[in-house]
Amino acid sequence: MSKSKDGENKSLKKQKNEVKNPHDATFKDVMGRKEIAKDFIEKNIPKEVLDIMDLNKMERKDGTYVGKHLEESFTDLIYGVKINNKEAYVDLHLILTPNYE
Repeated sequence: MSKSKDGENKSLKKQKNEVKNPHDATFKDVMGRKEIAKDFIEKNIPKEVLDIMDLNKMERKDGTYVGKHLEESFTDLIYGVKINNKEAYVDLHLILTPNYE
């Protein structure tokens, strides 16, 4: 294992940098599972919209891109669906608010 000047393992340092928001990574891991996302959508979208939405062929769309500094970044979770037989997209993302007590 290689270590940096301060003695920290480089791979451990890399892991710390990659997971800046563990809650976001967890959300994307869970909602990235089609059946869980589908269940979430069915329980949170109004019935009037679900009636015209076809989730049977729901497909996850690519949500990665390479930024101007050649760093890979991730967008929200996007699923392609059909609404009234036309292509549409469902965008799932996590919004955190401070916990005020």
